[in-house]
Amino acid sequence: MELVVVVIVIAIVAMVAAPRFGQATQNAKFAATAGCFDAFEKGITMYYCDYRDYPADTNGNAFPDAFDGYINVKEWKRPVPIGGVWDWNAPPSGGWAGKPHNVSITLSPAANSTWLPFDTLFDNGSLADGKYLVFPGRLTNYCLPIE
Repeated sequence: MELVVVVIVIAIVAMVAAPRFGQATQNAKFAATAGCFDAFEKGITMYYCDYRDYPADTNGNAFPDAFDGYINVKEWKRPVPIGGVWDWNAPPSGGWAGKPHNVSITLSPAANSTWLPFDTLFDNGSLADGKYLVFPGRLTNYCLPIE
């Protein structure tokens, strides 16, 4: 009889704790992604301060060689913690909405169900404005120096 009670108590504790562990894992991935965005932003800002310009656009997670020494290459080429790959966008082929230079996460199909909770934690909870925006298939960070 005592064993049955113990099993029931363990089952109840597991039912209550399991969703919290899942949320903690998701929040850790969000924090790692936000940390990468911040590190890339700082590196790109240093590059811009040195050269008063940005390198050309790259596709997918191709690393812009000009950023070597400013951004951690291994971190750039590693999959994004919340999914997808990093992408450097610059004119003429990159950029949009009057924001010509940016770092984005390309993820197909677009995962607004992931990006909205991320934006809620680290920005204003809107994917239409603020620090992080969604453009078809991309979560984009627009915190780079204005030209």
